[in-house]
Amino acid sequence: MISTVIYASDAYTVWEDLRERFDKVNASRAVYLHKKIATLIQGVSFMSVYFSRLRELGDEYETLIPPPSCGCPESKKHVEYYQLQKIYQFLIGLNDSYENAKNQVLMTRPLPNLNQAYAMIINVESQRITGKNVYDSNNNNKTAAMMSNRAQNGGQNGGSNNSGGYTNIGYSRGDKPKNFFNESII
Repeated sequence: MISTVIYASDAYTVWEDLRERFDKVNASRAVYLHKKIATLIQGVSFMSVYFSRLRELGDEYETLIPPPSCGCPESKKHVEYYQLQKIYQFLIGLNDSYENAKNQVLMTRPLPNLNQAYAMIINVESQRITGKNVYDSNNNNKTAAMMSNRAQNGGQNGGSNNSGGYTNIGYSRGDKPKNFFNESII
């Protein structure tokens, strides 16, 4: 490499030689990032994790292939198109449970930018989490009521049988119900 630089006739020739050799790595990385961005989905991740990952990939992609930065009208159109593609990719990768929120973002005029779209969607997620906690506390109340009923039945997990009495339909004596971590919940 040094011999190429030393014997080159001018800086332009050196630059072109280096670009031809090493620009291929950037092109490979750009294709890899483009594929990662296009196939990224939220899955079971929280919204903030999904959005952060998408932004990281997009920021790295922009460093390799920056959008035009001149003030000409064509450049502005390209930047607007690129921003629109970012919003679309963000919405496409969301879980189907966000379908109504996606439609709300797309119906907003003017169309929000990526950060505004994220704020709208994260608000929906926050409402779901708050609602889920209320549901979970109801589940805990049902569990507490069942345990209380069980304690009144002398530890039997009973249910009604056809003869009007209770029958043991749960755990054998000595066995205790377990939680997710295989720990006794009694």
